[in-house]
Amino acid sequence: MNFDRFIENVHRLLQTGYASLSNKELNHFNQCDEPTITGGLAMRIQQLIDPGKLPGISRAWCVVDNWPEAALHLSLQKQPKAKKRKLPDLKFRFGGQRQALYFRFEAKKLAGSGDYADLISHEDGLGRFLRRVYGRQDEAGGLLGYVQTESPEIHAERVRTALVTDPKKYRVSSGGDWTAATWKDGPKCSFRAVHSRERASVIVIFYSFLPFRPLSYGS
Repeated sequence: MNFDRFIENVHRLLQTGYASLSNKELNHFNQCDEPTITGGLAMRIQQLIDPGKLPGISRAWCVVDNWPEAALHLSLQKQPKAKKRKLPDLKFRFGGQRQALYFRFEAKKLAGSGDYADLISHEDGLGRFLRRVYGRQDEAGGLLGYVQTESPEIHAERVRTALVTDPKKYRVSSGGDWTAATWKDGPKCSFRAVHSRERASVIVIFYSFLPFRPLSYGS
C-alpha cells in the first residue's frame, strides 16, 4: 500500500468510526474529556475493523489509544523508562506484506474559544510533531479537534488564522500553507499544512475537526 492511500484509509476509518456513534453516544462525549473520547473512538473503530467486513480494510489494521512510543533511535539500554514514554492519543497501524505503516494523532477537546491554542501548542500539541517527540521519521501526522461548542468551521478558522498570522512560530513551510484536505470518505472539516521540523525535515500535518455537540450531527 502506498503512503497516500494509507493516509486516505486512516481518515476513512476515523470518519467511519465517528459516523457510527449514536446521538446518545455523541451527547455523552459532549461532556467528556479528551482521553475518554479518544478511548471510545478507538474502541469503536477497532470493533468495525475486526469483523473484516469493511471494503478495502483488512484485519491487518489496528488502532490504539495511548500506545507508548519506543525511542527507536536509541539502544534498548537507553530506552526511556516505561512511565516516561510519550503517548500519542490515537495511533493507526497497517501491517502490510512489505512494511508496517503508522499514523499518529494528537487530540484535544475544543470546548471554549481559546482551546484551539492547545491543539497547536509547542509543548502539548503541534509541537510534539515538530520536536520529533512523535513519529520521529514520519512523513505525516494528525491533529484532531473534538468540537464540544460552536462549529468545526469556527475552530478550524481560529487555527488557520494563527498559522497565517505567525507562520514562523508554527514553522509553516514555504508553499505549505493551510489548504482543505478532500477525502472520499473522510472527515468533512479537514485541512492540511506542511511544517518544518528539527534537523531540516518537514512533515505534513492533517487537521480534522469532529463535532460532539447536541443536535449538530446532520444526516
